[in-house]
Amino acid sequence: MEKIEVAVNPAGREGQVAALIEAAADHYGLQIRMRGSLRTYSGSKHWHFQKPGERGTLEVTLWSAGNRVWFSVQAGRRAVWIAEILPLIKEWIERGGYARNGDEWSRWNEERIWDAGSTMVRMRCEGMNHCGQQRTSRRGNRHVASP
Repeated sequence: MEKIEVAVNPAGREGQVAALIEAAADHYGLQIRMRGSLRTYSGSKHWHFQKPGERGTLEVTLWSAGNRVWFSVQAGRRAVWIAEILPLIKEWIERGGYARNGDEWSRWNEERIWDAGSTMVRMRCEGMNHCGQQRTSRRGNRHVASP
């Protein structure tokens, strides 16, 4: 099994870091296939992410008590898309939600909207170029361009 450490300290910010992990996966088109914890790391949060229509599983663990966040890929769950996307997601988390857009960095700020009992999330790009692009999703679905 391959493990890749993320240079972030989750102590006291577990909720924020967990949200960054899920936002990064969503931004890069991954789906959460499992959300739970690891018995060997008490109090940890653990995710399995997959790319729709592709083989392979990217695992992410957040363990506040040990001040660690890491990715893991098991030998039987490797895929080309993981090698391509892992550095991008790692960078997103380490930079606090900024994604590379060419040579610039953009941040997707989240705005939760309550709509008829369901949660709708509107993301607004506030990058260096202030692109103003918006995306909207409902209950964690893949973001789609809003009108």
